[in-house]
Amino acid sequence: MKVNRIMQWGFTLIELLVVMAVIGILATGIIVAVNPVRNINQGKDATVKFDMAQIVRGLKAYNAILSGLYPEVGTPPLQNLVESGELDKLPKTPDGLDYNYQRSAICDSSGCDVVVWAKLYNAPSGTEWCWDSTNNKYKESPTAPAPGDVICP
Repeated sequence: MKVNRIMQWGFTLIELLVVMAVIGILATGIIVAVNPVRNINQGKDATVKFDMAQIVRGLKAYNAILSGLYPEVGTPPLQNLVESGELDKLPKTPDGLDYNYQRSAICDSSGCDVVVWAKLYNAPSGTEWCWDSTNNKYKESPTAPAPGDVICP
């Protein structure tokens, strides 16, 4: 008796499952290597640093025009820079919040000091990007300035 065998082309279910498992393992390795959260946070940090540079340029221009004075703390804190024309638009942090700003309690013809800061995203929790007029430097600070302080910690 002669048996007819039909040739079938294709892959078995086991072969397809093995290939899918290998592709899944490779995809997981690539995602871990790329680390999209870290890259997003690096982008947010770059935004904070760029915006802070714009704010500091506006503060320095305001200070030069008004002979050593800095704007009062308004609502939002740096709104006076927009109203005086030093900034076209008040930037917001990547979270949509206002940048923090404090001015020394005594601000008269002898001058005054200010500090501006915002949270960094790709750094240990609580780390702030900070600039103060006393040192005229940007720095990473482990904490935000205390209320009333005008120097980065």
